[in-house]
Order: sequence, then structure tokens, then C-alpha cells
Amino acid sequence: MLAGVHVVHVTNDFQDNGTGITNLVRTLAVAQRAAGVEVSVASEVETSAYHVELAALGVRFVRFERVVGPRRARGLARLVARQRPDVVHVHTGRTALAVPLLPRALRRRSVATVHNVFQRSSALMGACAAVVCISESAHQRFRRMAPWAAGRVSVVHNAVDLDLATTAPSTAAPSAPPLPRRSVVHVGGLHHRKGVDVLVEAVGRLAAAGDPVQLFVYGNRDQPWLEELAAPLVAAGRVHFEGFTRDPRAAMRAAGVVAVPSRDEPFGLVAVEARAAGAAVVASDVGGLPEALDGGRAGVLVPPDDVDAWAAALRSVLDDDALRSDLVRRGGEGLDRFAPAAMAAAYAEVYRSLR
Repeated sequence: MLAGVHVVHVTNDFQDNGTGITNLVRTLAVAQRAAGVEVSVASEVETSAYHVELAALGVRFVRFERVVGPRRARGLARLVARQRPDVVHVHTGRTALAVPLLPRALRRRSVATVHNVFQRSSALMGACAAVVCISESAHQRFRRMAPWAAGRVSVVHNAVDLDLATTAPSTAAPSAPPLPRRSVVHVGGLHHRKGVDVLVEAVGRLAAAGDPVQLFVYGNRDQPWLEELAAPLVAAGRVHFEGFTRDPRAAMRAAGVVAVPSRDEPFGLVAVEARAAGAAVVASDVGGLPEALDGGRAGVLVPPDDVDAWAAALRSVLDDDALRSDLVRRGGEGLDRFAPAAMAAAYAEVYRSLR
């Protein structure tokens, strides 16, 4: 590893709200501190539960104003330079605006992780000396988006805390009773890209055919259009919006199926989390999800946006105890490559490549 090296992670948000980028920065910071790396986090957030947790590990924090133009970008560049880092590691397109304004020596030691390659602002991250994509699918997409950076791009998969994921809690998810046998669980954002509406419609078709299936949705309840779509199924007790939970592992473990119906997904960490929790996974065959599921060996892959295919896949897994057990067994294999220490070691190699 790189004991004693000082890394400053720069991101917009940093608080315990289920955001994938925030969770990645937290997981990487913890693993790097365990390896002796000096870590600072610069974000727009003054304090949060994550600040308290990581401060106890020796992580330092600085706050910056939201980057909305050249003046704020210059201010962020000055703030980062004052931390005297050995590596500047940016995680969003907006914070990458500060990279060209860093002193030349720091620009040469800048790294960007492209989390949301579907955002056009991700092309800005090509200004960094090294670029990391979180899946091979995202890598190919980024190369088309920023061909000038193609020679500086590598792939490092996101990680999940396997110790936490496999530690069985004594009860089901804090906000829900034990789940019925024919339950489908979704964890994550509820916006259109995540395809939860497809899942709702698939469950509706199964219910209309007499299947007692129930869908439990864990995520911030900030999409009225989705709840309006699901209202008849909510009234019938077939769909349950449980809200955001900080610990979805128990719900995943208790589910008949964990469903990841995304229309677009750069990686799909929730699929790995479900594998680690001992769940059978059904996911869209899109983006990085096949990589998260070992090409379909560790889960069932379904065409995105195909309600009939989703209904059939859910029914198949829920009906077949042997298939479900096999998916759980295969999902538990080979998870070490998604361990935080493995991710931190891969990033250490990226840092070493900087000149």
C-alpha cells in the first residue's frame, strides 16, 4: 500500500444518505486508513454521521462552497492545494473543474473516479492525470465520451463491506416486519433510471394472475409519480414503500428475490451487496450489472424495460427453491474481489502510476 501518502478525496456530498458516490468514498477512506494512508475528505457538507465515524479513524475534513462557476472552482483548487496532498482524488464532474486550476505538480497527481458515466459532465474528469471507471462497460462508454483520455483510463470495481454484509442481524430490517416468502425487495434510488416502475408493473401482472407476491421498496420517497403509479397495488397490500434505510441487509437476506431493474447502471453495487447478504438476485442485463453478477452466473439477467420478461424471471425464481438456493450459493462465491482492501490496493496501483 502507500503508508504515509496523503490522499484528498473531493466530492460534492458526504453524508449517510445512501448515495453511491458517498458510500464509495467512505468505504475507500476506511480501507485506506487501515492501510496507513493519510486521508482527507473535501465536500460541500459541514458535518454528518460519516464525518464523526471517519474522524475517529483519523480522517480529516474540509468544506467548500458548491462549485457553480470559475470563481468557486478556483477557490476549491486553492483549498485542495492548502491540504498539501500527495494525490488529489475527485469523484464528480463538478469538482473536476478545479483540477486544471491546481498547481502543475498536483495536476500530475490527480485521479478521477467516474461514477456516473451517463452524465455529460463526466467528460470533465478526463482532465485528470488518471481516470478510473467502475466497470468495463463504463470504461468503454467513457472512452467514447472522452477519447483524448483513453490512454489514462483503468477499471476498478466498487467494493462492499463484506464483514458487515455477511453478519446476520437478530431481526429483519428495522423499518419492516419479517418478509413473506414470496417477497421481492428493491433497494436504491426510485428515479426513472432505476426502473422501479418496471418492477411495479411486473409485480402487478403477477398479482393479477393470482400470485401472492409482494414488493418492498427501500429508498427515499421523493418520486410522487412512482407512488401514484403503484397506488392500486399499495392499496391492495402488494407494494410497500418502506422509505430509506441505513441498513438494508436484513431485508435483502429475508427477500425471496432482490431485484435491480435499472435502465442504466454503471456498475450496480446493490447487486454485490445482495450477493454478500445471501440473497437471490434478478437484475437488468445492462451496463455494469453483468460484471457485478459474474456474467449471469451469480444472478438472473433480464432485458431492461421488459415487463413481461421481469414478471417471468421473478416468478421463476420465487417458484423454484432449488434455483433460488443455487443463485444464493453462486452469488456467495468469488466475493473477495469486491472487498474494500482489494479496491484500496487497486487504487494504490493507480496512484503509483502517477508521475
